[in-house]
Amino acid sequence: MASWLSGSIVNIGSIVGKAPNPWAGSYCASKAYVHAVSNTLRVELKPFGIDVALVMPGAVRSNFGSANVDRLANHDWKLYKDFKEAIAERVAASQGGKATEPSVFARHVAKKVLGPKPPRLISFAHMTGCLLCFLALHFG
Repeated sequence: MASWLSGSIVNIGSIVGKAPNPWAGSYCASKAYVHAVSNTLRVELKPFGIDVALVMPGAVRSNFGSANVDRLANHDWKLYKDFKEAIAERVAASQGGKATEPSVFARHVAKKVLGPKPPRLISFAHMTGCLLCFLALHFG
């Protein structure tokens, strides 16, 4: 891409990379890393005509989310047994009835990314706006 002086890089972060929340610290931190790398690459690659887009999804239905819900149902809780329900609720939040279907999410992102000038940030799916407000009020 650098030799052609054009191209696009699309990284998938998460809304929780911007608004971390309890019981998901490692996941939130990994997504915050993706955000930082994307923002840095955007500056570093601009002289080469390479665009860097950061996708920041909210609640998108996925096998990853549902597998975590299933795994936690049979977990042997020790240290956090008093928080089992809160942890399970946090894990299930992204897989609720209003979670965005993956095909809807994918079409939206593809349309943006494949346009003539991809945006720097693509934030889409259920809970992208309200989650930030809620976390800022309760944990900020």
